[in-house]
Amino acid sequence: MVEKKENITLKIKSDLIKWQILAVILAILLIVSVATFGFKSMTGSLVLATEKQVEKSEGQKVDVSKVTLEGAHILGNENALVTIFEWVDFECSYCRFHALETHPLIVENYVNTGKVKIVFKHYPLSFHEMARPAALASECAAEQGQFWGYHDLIFDKESNLSLENLGFWANQLGLDIIQFNNCLESERYLEKIDSNMQEGKSIKITGTPAFVINGYYIGGAAPYYFFEETIEEALK
Repeated sequence: MVEKKENITLKIKSDLIKWQILAVILAILLIVSVATFGFKSMTGSLVLATEKQVEKSEGQKVDVSKVTLEGAHILGNENALVTIFEWVDFECSYCRFHALETHPLIVENYVNTGKVKIVFKHYPLSFHEMARPAALASECAAEQGQFWGYHDLIFDKESNLSLENLGFWANQLGLDIIQFNNCLESERYLEKIDSNMQEGKSIKITGTPAFVINGYYIGGAAPYYFFEETIEEALK
């Protein structure tokens, strides 16, 4: 009888150890998941799409012949061999991930070396209340030569997007706040923003961020290596 009780006790202890090991393994897998394709990064609450959420054309090209460079904000050498068109919503968390995590790497490795130019296009989604005001504000900042600086500031502070902060950030950049506010209140860049969206819709873009690299489409907050592979292929 004593031996039977001892066997039962040993079995319970063995099962407990197995469950403890399983719990440790699951915890490790969760940590790895968050570190690679999780929901947060060191820069805050950033969202990265998994490969299943990223669309990439492998054989067919998107026709961007009717997408104009006129009036667009261009970063890099205008004669660069590779052009990246990007359609962006300033209130989009996936766009924020790209702006803070992937965009700087593309700039460092390809834009600053003269190989790539980035052409920015607005695509404020209707269900993002502050996306259109933020797009208008970025154009007002552009009037004073600070589009890309304001672009970076919006994404850095995206969780605090508000009409009040749009002006506050302009002031932080040293912009003429009266000129900025007059521009923002006039909404004079609405037609440009709508035109950017129509260009995107003409090539079947429905969400953000969306990119076309020398004709090849990438949709979603793709990891840097997606861009690296596509750029390197375009440079051949």
